[in-house]
Amino acid sequence: MKNIISFLMFVFLSLGASADQPNLDEETKALCNQVLMNIYQDILEAKNTYKELENFDQGARTLNAHGIYSIHYQYTELEGAMKGVSYEFGLTIVGLEEPNTFPSDSPVINLGFPLLNLKFIGYQKKTFKKGQFDIQIPLAQYGQILWNHQQKYMPYQLSLESVKEEFKINEPIEFTVTLKNLTNKNILVKELNSKTLFFLYDNKVGGATEIGEAAKGVKEVVLKSQEFIVKRFRIKGMPNPKELEIYCSYILTFQEVKPSASLKIKVVK
Repeated sequence: MKNIISFLMFVFLSLGASADQPNLDEETKALCNQVLMNIYQDILEAKNTYKELENFDQGARTLNAHGIYSIHYQYTELEGAMKGVSYEFGLTIVGLEEPNTFPSDSPVINLGFPLLNLKFIGYQKKTFKKGQFDIQIPLAQYGQILWNHQQKYMPYQLSLESVKEEFKINEPIEFTVTLKNLTNKNILVKELNSKTLFFLYDNKVGGATEIGEAAKGVKEVVLKSQEFIVKRFRIKGMPNPKELEIYCSYILTFQEVKPSASLKIKVVK
C-alpha cells in the first residue's frame, strides 16, 4: 500500500489545520511511535548501502514535546569536491497547527491526518550525489498505518469483502463494497457504483463491473443509524497465481478525508 499513501501525501499536502488538539489517546500515540520506530529501523538497516548514513545511530532519535519519537540526522562530506556539504533529514509527528521546528530552508515534509489532528513534519536535504537515501520512501510505507487508523473516526465506514476465500487463475473475481452509517443520526449519502467509488489493484488504477442493474446516474440514499448499503462488483481474473490487493475509496469526504478500505485476495492455479 505504500504507493497509495504516496499518492495521498500529495492530495493532503499542506492541508488546512484544525483548531482542535491532537488526538493523542494511548492507542494513537503508540501507533505514532511504532511508525517512527519502523522508519528508524529501516534507516539503520540501510546503513551498509548508503555511505551518507554511516554515522546514523540511536543519537538521531529523541522525543518531542508529545512523547513521540523525533528523528534528526546530519552527515557532512569531509573530503573531495563535496567537502563541507551536508546531507540531512528530520521527521516527527505533531499537531496539525504546530509549526515546523526543523530547518526551513530545505524542502518541507508535511503530511496531515485531519481526523487525528496530527501531521508528519520534517525535511530532507540531499547533496548533488545521485542515489541517496530518501526518507519519504519508508514514510510512505509506514504512514499507511496512521492513514488506516484515522478511518475509525469517520461517521461512515467503507469495507470490502471477497465472495470466497480464493479464486482460480483467469476466474473473474467478485467482491462486495459496503458503506455503513456509524452515527446515531440519519445521513444522506450517494449510492455505491462505478461513479462514486475509486479502485486500485496492486496500486494501479482500474475499474470494476457492477453486478446487477448498473446505475444510470448517481442517486442519493438516506442511511439510518447503523444502516448500510452493499454493492457487488466483478473484475477480470488474474493470469498468474498471486495475492491481489484491492484498494477502494468513496467519493464523499469528512473533514477532507475519504472513507477507504483494502482487501487482499488469493489467486491460485
